[in-house]
Amino acid sequence: MSAHKIKIVITQPAAQDLRNLFAYTLEKWGNAQLLDYQLKINIAFEAILDNPAIGKFGYSCQIYPVAQHRIFYDTTDQNLIILRVLHRRMDVLRHLPEQKEQ
Repeated sequence: MSAHKIKIVITQPAAQDLRNLFAYTLEKWGNAQLLDYQLKINIAFEAILDNPAIGKFGYSCQIYPVAQHRIFYDTTDQNLIILRVLHRRMDVLRHLPEQKEQ
């Protein structure tokens, strides 16, 4: 793991997204798939920390895909702010109402 100058801040909606995602994955596909998805999310967070510009810009924030989900995030000089973690089929404007498609 590399040393990062910025830290991850997970918003309440994103934390709930992750809880829901992990609970659903465990229930539907079991512990092995849950561990795999958790690892993929952690690797994605590390990739974003290593290169915050890696995501595609849209909806007034950066978007980084991970498996069937997208991580919506913003950055400051000190923080990587995880706004939401949404399935690729979810309506972004419904879940990010303060964001505008760009």
